[in-house]
Amino acid sequence: MPTVILDPGHGGSDPGAVGNGTTEKERNLAMAYAVKSAFERQGAGVIMTRSSDIAVILSQQTTIENAKDADLFISLHIDSAPQNPAASGFTFWLHSDAPQSYIDWAASMYEGIKAVGLTTNRAQVINRGYTGDPNADYFVNNNTNAPSVLIECGFITHKGNVDDNRAKIEKYAEAIVKGSCKFLGIDYRSPDESVPPIPSTGDQAQLIEQLEAENRSLKSEISDLKAKINKAKDALA
Repeated sequence: MPTVILDPGHGGSDPGAVGNGTTEKERNLAMAYAVKSAFERQGAGVIMTRSSDIAVILSQQTTIENAKDADLFISLHIDSAPQNPAASGFTFWLHSDAPQSYIDWAASMYEGIKAVGLTTNRAQVINRGYTGDPNADYFVNNNTNAPSVLIECGFITHKGNVDDNRAKIEKYAEAIVKGSCKFLGIDYRSPDESVPPIPSTGDQAQLIEQLEAENRSLKSEISDLKAKINKAKDALA
């Protein structure tokens, strides 16, 4: 099964962007845990560059990924536009030389996110390169061996995006994982598939009755077997 590296951006003394009563480092870590849970349900191995409120330098992040020979590297962030509080929506950043398959991967994730619902005014959602420079690259995309993407999970300066990030976090995580499963060529397992259905009261009663009947039958067989053994012992005496 695949190995996935999740990178919740910022942490520790670096809060990242701040707005609407929260910090980027908090939202990134919460999203990473939701994505981790969904990936583990697929049977994937998941490694997080941080699992608590600590700072991890960029070189450590990519060293972890390269050392583990991962199948995917996903860096999770949340954007900020204090001069334009109306700015909203998810954005995906890929390497400047990312192949079409990586763009399709981002598109699959975004289709699922749109289906969940979000406020967005992004003219360009999927991008190669770096903000303001398509020929440059984010460090995590430029220094990883595995297919990588940096996802800006909305804008921390947009209240609607922050509210959605809180209320829809599990569904956004599922969309990220479902799109990634498609990219990896593995079947996606929904949350409903991971938990066996609970039998109804009637089914439970029927199951108990069936088990009790089987128990009575087994006891009868044991009693008959003991009788045969005793009979054989008497014959040998």
